[in-house]
Amino acid sequence: APNTSEDRIKKIDNASSMFIYLVSLYGTTGVRGEVSNLAIDFLKRTKELCKNPVYVGFGISEKEHAKRFIENGADGVVVGSAYVKIIEEYGDSEETIKKLEEKARELKEGILEGSK
Repeated sequence: APNTSEDRIKKIDNASSMFIYLVSLYGTTGVRGEVSNLAIDFLKRTKELCKNPVYVGFGISEKEHAKRFIENGADGVVVGSAYVKIIEEYGDSEETIKKLEEKARELKEGILEGSK
């Protein structure tokens, strides 16, 4: 979370063998309106301290969220709640698959735009 100390970030990085999962929000996960400057500052601080790739999660649900984190140094984003919301809304249907594919393409576009 954004209030994690530098010492703790370094310890987590040293204990990790693959990547760091950066929790970009306080509290619980879910859909957010926009990416806060606090989250971007935390990402940049974490990237400076870590040797491992940093993946950002919690509240990533829109193309612009993915783009903003990637263009500010994230190595990737982790998406969960956006997909759960689609599944809850459309249930067990062909429309669910279509909507999940659309969301994945939208987020991929944000990642690609952010990496330019």
